[in-house]
Amino acid sequence: MVRAPNPAGRHLASGFRWPGDRRRALIGWTQEQLGQVLGVSRQAINALETEKHAPSLDLAYRIAVTFGRPVEEIFENPHG
Repeated sequence: MVRAPNPAGRHLASGFRWPGDRRRALIGWTQEQLGQVLGVSRQAINALETEKHAPSLDLAYRIAVTFGRPVEEIFENPHG
């Protein structure tokens, strides 16, 4: 499978609708705490929040469940 090049200035996870740091602030968690709940490192949470990394489908669903929102409300569909 050939992927289209990432246009300059576009982040891999540009489909984030709600930045995770705002979500974390609402519940008062640090990146470390959210990472522990999700089973990932603090660095992984930082990469998601700064849109340097797109989550796997599994992680996207775990994030949605943790925040009590449907995955479609947190992440935009990059294909339409």
